[in-house]
Amino acid sequence: MTILGSIPVLASKDVHNAVVFYQQAFQFVMVNQRIDSSVMPEKIRWAHLKSSHTALMLEAVDNNIQQICCSRLYFYTDEINSLHHYLIAKGYHPEHLYNTDYRMREFTIFDPDGHQLTIGQRLSL
Repeated sequence: MTILGSIPVLASKDVHNAVVFYQQAFQFVMVNQRIDSSVMPEKIRWAHLKSSHTALMLEAVDNNIQQICCSRLYFYTDEINSLHHYLIAKGYHPEHLYNTDYRMREFTIFDPDGHQLTIGQRLSL
């Protein structure tokens, strides 16, 4: 028996708002969603997003029932400087770029629900 992969599932107070963030900031596309049509206006309760080989799920939590437990995700890119400049141009506020002692160039940004996203690119030897 083998684990074939994993997809992080992030809690969200507003899945629609989170989907828009991931689409605009990182070019994720929505591949599936579940809508709650028992409320008006209808709300997205769950979304499956994908960008290249990276998948992510967003799941709605009710404000008065569950607390959002903030997570930290690490995304790899091959154009860290361009992505950092792109996010700034789109009006987002990523933290400053820095080089680590483990040979990565990184920055951090937070999604609308407070989840910490660290973006990194391996530095050449």
